[in-house]
Amino acid sequence: MCKYIIKIGKWLLISIASIIFILNLPWALIYLDMYTAPNPPKPEITYAEFPFKLEYELAGELFVVEDTLICEFDGFEVGGSEGKFRRWKLYLLSGKDRIILMQKEEIEIFVTAITLSRNGAKYYMGDPEGTYSEKYVSLPSAWYKKDFYDERENRYIFPAEEMWEKYKLRIISWEIADPIENTFR
Repeated sequence: MCKYIIKIGKWLLISIASIIFILNLPWALIYLDMYTAPNPPKPEITYAEFPFKLEYELAGELFVVEDTLICEFDGFEVGGSEGKFRRWKLYLLSGKDRIILMQKEEIEIFVTAITLSRNGAKYYMGDPEGTYSEKYVSLPSAWYKKDFYDERENRYIFPAEEMWEKYKLRIISWEIADPIENTFR
């Protein structure tokens, strides 16, 4: 009787393993196909600097911030439904990760290079794979973070009207160098 139980157990184990294999096979093939696919064309220009000037008003006082946005080709990545795509780094020349417009009590209002996102780097570097909108060349979004002493960082886009009403803070102008024309081979 013990022999039959062992045989049934082996049969069940093989059946379950086969079902799991069959159900995961399409995903494994898609994953394998994405990783073995050729890379998209590499950009001819892999590094560029985009000087910018940000003017804002806080409680009647005018502030001017000048820095440079750096966009740099960072290889290729496989992701989701996109397959393989060009990866870009985006950072500020000053080394700061954000431009703090105001810090008060438990709120911080800032503009960051990340605000421009990976698609922002694609826009400035002339990458045809990017999905662009006017937000990359118009005023950057201001963000706010509550409880910045907390270990987690919760970021929220701060509407311009609310910034002005609550803190008398507004972004006046945003000037940044034009995107480059790039070639991909």
